[in-house]
Amino acid sequence: MNVKDLVFSMKSYWQSELVSVGIKVLETIEGLHKSKSNGSAFHQSTSLLHIFEVSKFLLDCQYTNFTDTWKLESFLQFSSAYFDLMFPLDWRTSVSANLIFLRETDLSHEFLEEIIHQNIKGNSNYLTTGKVMMMCLGSRKPIARYELITRWIQWNSSWKQFFKVFVNGGLKDVCVSQALLSALEDTFNANWRLPGYMSPQSFVCLLDSLIFMAYHNSRIFFTTKSSFVEWFRYIHSSSTYSASRQILPENAVPFIVGMIQQILYNRHDTLSWIEKSKIDSLYYHPFLSLKLVMMLLLIYLHGSDYSQLLLDLLSGQNNIAYLLPKKFVFALLRRRDGDHLYLNPEVVAEAFMSVEDSLLIVRSENVFPRVHAPSAVFVDLKKSKDEIMSVLFPRKTVLCVQTPSIEAILEAPSSNTSANDNLNVNPEEMQINWKVLEDISEVIYGKQGVALNTLSAAAMIKKELDKNISTLATALADKQFCAGKDASIVHEANLAIDDLKREDVEHSFFMKIVQGVVERLRIIKPTLDDFFRRSVMIHESKIEKMVVSESSNTQDAKNKKGKRNNKKNNVKGTDVVVENQTGGGNTQDEKN
Repeated sequence: MNVKDLVFSMKSYWQSELVSVGIKVLETIEGLHKSKSNGSAFHQSTSLLHIFEVSKFLLDCQYTNFTDTWKLESFLQFSSAYFDLMFPLDWRTSVSANLIFLRETDLSHEFLEEIIHQNIKGNSNYLTTGKVMMMCLGSRKPIARYELITRWIQWNSSWKQFFKVFVNGGLKDVCVSQALLSALEDTFNANWRLPGYMSPQSFVCLLDSLIFMAYHNSRIFFTTKSSFVEWFRYIHSSSTYSASRQILPENAVPFIVGMIQQILYNRHDTLSWIEKSKIDSLYYHPFLSLKLVMMLLLIYLHGSDYSQLLLDLLSGQNNIAYLLPKKFVFALLRRRDGDHLYLNPEVVAEAFMSVEDSLLIVRSENVFPRVHAPSAVFVDLKKSKDEIMSVLFPRKTVLCVQTPSIEAILEAPSSNTSANDNLNVNPEEMQINWKVLEDISEVIYGKQGVALNTLSAAAMIKKELDKNISTLATALADKQFCAGKDASIVHEANLAIDDLKREDVEHSFFMKIVQGVVERLRIIKPTLDDFFRRSVMIHESKIEKMVVSESSNTQDAKNKKGKRNNKKNNVKGTDVVVENQTGGGNTQDEKN
């Protein structure tokens, strides 16, 4: 045997050993994955990523026999379930900090591009286009597959145009939402009964993306936590993030609402569409309905009044309330007044919270949203990604022996004044203890390392906040002072007071209320400080007037008493003389 043959034999042997050991590793990971089938989406996704990584590596080996190749391809096919975990029918299960981190890894992007590649090998139709576009929007821009996708999508000019605009400009392109609207309109008008039509999951996912694109350029906009995290990779700090005002036709919103309305009301066609897409209609139909109603609520919050449509969907003759969670429906209908449904950000936020998909109020410029919604989450796009992540997913800390107690952190002195003690308050104490508020804020965001999952910690925070709120109540007690230019600041402060009075709320919800109160007070800090300074001046003026008044009243009383004594002296002179000689309890009569 010559050297060349020896090298070839050695290489073949070690490659076959590598494949053999690799298949055993894959079988082990697959077994672990199946044993944890009811585990978290993160753990399931991680195991599928490892199966993909190992099987893809082994398939690239030159010397694999037919049996081994077949096994490896079956493992690769098995790992494609990763798509269902990243884009689940119940969209809320994919909203976690761990999954966001996982989707940002190079391995995840490589895997999604591989799934895209496998999809575009087949027929070009709406079904495949929907899945490919979902993955393109849900990960980094598929630059490596750009030319392949562009050639493959030639069959539909609308989707081709959208893909081109999105890859080249992303959210910064002013025409990206218009291009997506045109593509969805083309899809919606196609015959859904024909084979290869887009699945309702893909269609609704892309419709949700359209609504986000249409409103994200506003200085303040509303969205859901799930929608925001889908676009989180495109949201940067103030140095890189910029939103372009989208160009949409005037009939864009009515058309979007019309599509949603048709899907919700045409129950028979919707169920047939779901089943034709090989999705369990009994399982998915409620999720589909909930998502579409949430979209309508977001459109309503942005200024398009579809309250009558919402009321009809929730309680009309052909309502779909039976498909929605009871708490969600109750939260929306509690402000109903006859044939009118009165909604505001707080009502919507409470409804969204009941289905575990928080309402986000996002600001992209130096403006402060004057929105009363303690149940919502406020996001500032000028902050860094890490700061935004800490707001979306507050860190859960564990209390240990070395960790300072909540009592120690909040031991800073603070005022303890009630509204009934207006005239006894020390003017120097008539101010907000901002140090305590800063400490509470740090505790809420986990920077102090204190566990917030105990009722005692929550009670201590509320106690300290109550002290500061009582100071507010004292300053607000003067109705004449709470007018004119102070009206708005008084309104904000009263909202903070009302929020803390809520007793019958869950612990987690209470902490969100506390977080909102602290943030609201911090935003209006300069105005509040000025308010208190002027309030103290008025307070001191009142005390001074009271002192003068009391002094005057005392002198008047003495004068009146003197006049009465003179009058008595004219009638009973002897008694008066004796009375005037009284001293230390000894009188002239007593001596006698």
